[in-house]
Amino acid sequence: KLYPDVKYVGWTHYRRFFAFDENKFFADIIPKPINSIKDYRVNVEKAVKILEAGKIIVAKRMFFHYTIHNHYCQWHNSEDYRTLKKVIKEKFPDYYDSFTKFMEHNNKISLYCMFIMKYDDFVKYCEWLFAVISELETKIPYQYYNPYQKRVLAFMAERLMNVYIIKNKMK
Repeated sequence: KLYPDVKYVGWTHYRRFFAFDENKFFADIIPKPINSIKDYRVNVEKAVKILEAGKIIVAKRMFFHYTIHNHYCQWHNSEDYRTLKKVIKEKFPDYYDSFTKFMEHNNKISLYCMFIMKYDDFVKYCEWLFAVISELETKIPYQYYNPYQKRVLAFMAERLMNVYIIKNKMK
């Protein structure tokens, strides 16, 4: 274990934070001044209670009027989706059913790759995620995409986090 004293790992973005106080929650699309970040502290006691109950913490789920697959293909390259599906089926077959269930028969997603989880779960998740991403990196010509679509592997990682959670029955 690389960090034997670390029990939990959290991951957020440079512009997105967990808000544990529902009264201070604000919608993702509403810009806030940078100094408002100080009001969004992790409630350690609440987080540990959730984690000790065997759960993980992720961003609040979003609901679409169509499947996650349709959402991805509407905003990104559908050929990349087919490549991802093929890689999962051929290289990670244990995840294929969870992948199709999540992507093609579901309309709920936790975006942004934000989480807090036990360190051991984090290590397993990263091993799987980066194995998938490494495989995709050789098959998707992202270097020819526009600046936004060059983030294809990150867009896929957002969806793959959900697939991992479903497959591993994480709560």
